[in-house]
Amino acid sequence: MKPWMDIEYYEELEYLKEKETKDSLILSSSSLARKLFKNLGNIIPPGGHLMVSYEGEQIIHTSTAKSLNMGIPPVATALGFLIFQGGFQLIKDWYLSEGGHEGPRKLWGEKAPDDTWAKTFYEKTALQIHKYLERIENLAHKELQESAFQRSKEILEIIKKNIKAR
Repeated sequence: MKPWMDIEYYEELEYLKEKETKDSLILSSSSLARKLFKNLGNIIPPGGHLMVSYEGEQIIHTSTAKSLNMGIPPVATALGFLIFQGGFQLIKDWYLSEGGHEGPRKLWGEKAPDDTWAKTFYEKTALQIHKYLERIENLAHKELQESAFQRSKEILEIIKKNIKAR
C-alpha cells in the first residue's frame, strides 16, 4: 500500500496575535493554497492518494458540496482543482456509508503509479470534464457554474500538456 493522507483543509485560519487579539490568514486569497497542495502532492509518491474533507461552513466546503450536488465533476470544484494542481490525476467524491459510523464527505485524489496509469487517469478526468461541458447550460447557480467552466478549461489544457509529455 502506497502512502496517503486524510486531511481537513481550512482556507481561512484564525490565530491569536499579541495580547489575545485575533487575526486570520486566508489561503484562497493568495497563492498559498496552491503552494500547500503542491507540497502535499510532492510528499505523496506515485500510487498514493490524498483525501480532503469538504464538511464544514467554510466557503470552499459549501461551494464544493453545492457544485457536486449540481453535477459538476469533483475535479472542477474549488477543492478538487486544488487537489488536481497538487499532482493528483484522478479526483473522486468519496463518502462511505457505514451505518452511522461514517466519516465526513471527502474528495479523494489519486496519483497514478506509472505513466500508463497516469494517461488512463487523465483520460477519465478529461471525459468527466467533456460530459460536464456538454450539459453546462442546464445547470443553476451561475457563479459556481462560471468558476467550474474556467477550471474545466484549465484542467483540459493541463491534461493535454501532460499526455503529450508522456
